[in-house]
Amino acid sequence: HSCSSSWQPVPQAVRPGSIMPRACAAIVATLWACASFHAALAARQTQGIAGADRRGGASAAGGVEGEAEAHRPVDPGAAVAPGGGPLFATTAGSPGKLAGALAARVRDEGLTQISAVGAYAVNTAVKAVILANKYLDEILDGEVLAITPSKEEITGADGKPLTSLLLDVRRVPEIIVPQEPDMIITGTIKLGRTAGYVVSQLKENDAITLAAMGANAVNAALKTAILAQAYLAAEGDTVSLALAPTTNSFERDGDTLTRVFLTCVRT
Repeated sequence: HSCSSSWQPVPQAVRPGSIMPRACAAIVATLWACASFHAALAARQTQGIAGADRRGGASAAGGVEGEAEAHRPVDPGAAVAPGGGPLFATTAGSPGKLAGALAARVRDEGLTQISAVGAYAVNTAVKAVILANKYLDEILDGEVLAITPSKEEITGADGKPLTSLLLDVRRVPEIIVPQEPDMIITGTIKLGRTAGYVVSQLKENDAITLAAMGANAVNAALKTAILAQAYLAAEGDTVSLALAPTTNSFERDGDTLTRVFLTCVRT
């Protein structure tokens, strides 16, 4: 191979008609598509943070989550609606952060509200109230935080209607919590029958304690209270029901488990 010619072969990467330019173009196109996707995703997340406009109210950071988890929250932190609106609990939210915002609101205003869409967001809200009770121990002085749940319709970030549980958080006289619950709530209970039992017990006793373990059970317990309130209203009883949440540890098969106690009282 002792060719004396000055001709040199054209490198494969730049030969006309080679596949390399086409491959490079494909790579560039792929990168451009990825960049466009991430830009669109960032824009959608921004809309999610500013979304979840309440009917007649302001928007909230953090978004909300539907029952079928179609609306993933963008920011898992505690969110406060501008203009003194309710706090928003999200599925992936931090109960500690929400509890801090809740405690601050109670210190300043004495009461507040939490809006939650979906069982896991409701569970986060209830955990936050339990923690806020501890944060406010010094100022509550013989009182505890309790919640009165109700249903309301809100508008999600995508403009579709969502059903939210609105939790009115307020101070009530300290409640003696029993060691054992009066009723165990599961995520598959028949709400009407359970609510009827709660009403019958409250007609004879000052309080009834419901035990719930897991997000679906806690959500069912709050829906039970809403329905019990409706039953009482239908009978002409305008009293409000409040649920004081606490944690309770118990033994099962040699393991120590934790559940939520919701002591329901008339206020």
